[in-house]
Formats: sequence, C-alpha cells, structure tokens
Amino acid sequence: MFQKNDFMKLPFSDLQGNNINNYIGSIVPVENYLLCLRDPGLGGAYILYLYDCREKKIVDQTSNTVVLNIIQSNDGKLWASTNKSIRQLDKTELLKGKIVLQCPRPVCFWYRLDL
Repeated sequence: MFQKNDFMKLPFSDLQGNNINNYIGSIVPVENYLLCLRDPGLGGAYILYLYDCREKKIVDQTSNTVVLNIIQSNDGKLWASTNKSIRQLDKTELLKGKIVLQCPRPVCFWYRLDL
C-alpha cells in the first residue's frame, strides 16, 4: 500500500492465520476495503480475500468457490468470474465486511421482428 510517499507492507494473514503476502495476484480497492485475489501460480488455491484497511486484517474470504478474476465495471458494480459462472459481489454486504457472490439479474433484450 502506498502511504506518505512510501510503500508499506500490509499484514496479510488469512482467517487461519497463514501469511499470504507472497500469494496475492491482484487487488481491487472498494472504499475502506481491498478485494485481494490469490494467484494460484504462486502457490495455493483460487481464493478471494476481503482486507479491511481500518482493522488492518483480512475479515472474510471465499472457501467453496473458485474465483478466477475480479473487476469493477464503470458503473461501480463488482464482478467475479468463477469456475462455474460470472457472479456479482453484493456491495452492501461487502461494506459490512462480508463477501457474498450472487447471480446477476437476468438481462432482457427486446427484438424487433419487423426489420
């Protein structure tokens, strides 16, 4: 994390107390939280962590879902690709310190048949 014109190492320990500093592949900031995706190429599994910048610790992580990538769209929605589907992160729950992956609402398309 960049703070006061210098980089500082964040205390990344998962919920079991294991140091995971060397395994983080990407980070997406969301207000006072950081969504941190573990890079399995560096060791371990596909895990998404939620780091609380105020508490200076990981407060939640995925356990039964393989998360491959995370991104924030231009409208502020957070998306995760998993081994089974695309999921939307519930931002309300995220700001309470919980990772909740939900199925996105279906998109309706209207077609003109008289073209």
